[in-house]
Amino acid sequence: MRTVSIANAINEALREEMLRDENVYFIGEDIGLYHQGRGPQGTNTDLLAEFGEERVIETPIEESAIVGCATGTALCGLRPVVGIM
Repeated sequence: MRTVSIANAINEALREEMLRDENVYFIGEDIGLYHQGRGPQGTNTDLLAEFGEERVIETPIEESAIVGCATGTALCGLRPVVGIM
């Protein structure tokens, strides 16, 4: 059985879903260029480089706005994954 850290498991799951469905995107705090696509916990390592800024979206630190944006886009058919620290 393979052993993998929680951060790597999350990263793999995000990558698999983003490859499988172009409507999946990742939105949240400290996940974009400022952290060079690695994020504080390493859960989104290299997703920014692989999927670009249109699908890995850096937001200001305002959790209600992040969740509101994700909710609105989900109502329109997209599949957001929200990253809140």
